[in-house]
Amino acid sequence: MLGKDEYIEKLREELQEFIVRQKEIIQRLQSVEEKLSLLDPLEIFPTKKEKLRLYDYQVNLDEREYTILDVRGKKAKMISKRNCSALRDLSEIRSRCHTGTGDRSVIYKYRTVDNDSGNSADWEKVEFKIDKMTSIDSSACLSLQEALKEGESFEIQEEIELLNTFNSRNEWVTLVVEYPTESFKLSLILPFERKPIGVRREESDGASNSFNKRRLYPDFDSDNDRIVVQWEEESPILGRAYTMFWDW
Repeated sequence: MLGKDEYIEKLREELQEFIVRQKEIIQRLQSVEEKLSLLDPLEIFPTKKEKLRLYDYQVNLDEREYTILDVRGKKAKMISKRNCSALRDLSEIRSRCHTGTGDRSVIYKYRTVDNDSGNSADWEKVEFKIDKMTSIDSSACLSLQEALKEGESFEIQEEIELLNTFNSRNEWVTLVVEYPTESFKLSLILPFERKPIGVRREESDGASNSFNKRRLYPDFDSDNDRIVVQWEEESPILGRAYTMFWDW
């Protein structure tokens, strides 16, 4: 049993980590707000086509899955797959560089998708470089061996191994809609041995404006020894952050 001083120190560490993560979410939202400020020269109610001119591609489906691999939250992984359409000719693809607490390793993969048949090419690992967009944001620029033409479809897959990332009792994962997106599916997989006390979702627009707070109900998948929580959203709002919180 922890002594009083040790317990206070542990709470202090968890609070500091919480503050760090909150600052990171605020920084991401500020970056998106900077991009949205480019809409000011357009008419008061810009059309969808006018908004798309600001972006290299649109996301048809964004599937992101976080898997916590142990009951202490020490090991985890994230796999993100986005089905996209190029809005102009592209020689490289810019993608969000995910930052956060803990140690991590990242692999990016890429493949083209035939618009007529829907068939996909084989996944290929791609080299990337980190490009500082602003003082508070950065992106991974993926190098393409063959340039994409406007209208062509492709998929990006990002695989991240996370260490010492989900150590506290109160945790969350966030998906920020930084490109025009038709739909997303955010999934959280927890070890069956550590059941969540509660799970909720909320949307936020800006640093302090949160809304649409709702409870989420886990699926207790005993056959596969896991707990699954999912959030699917059609036509998410550009620039908005969608966050899933859980206590365990």
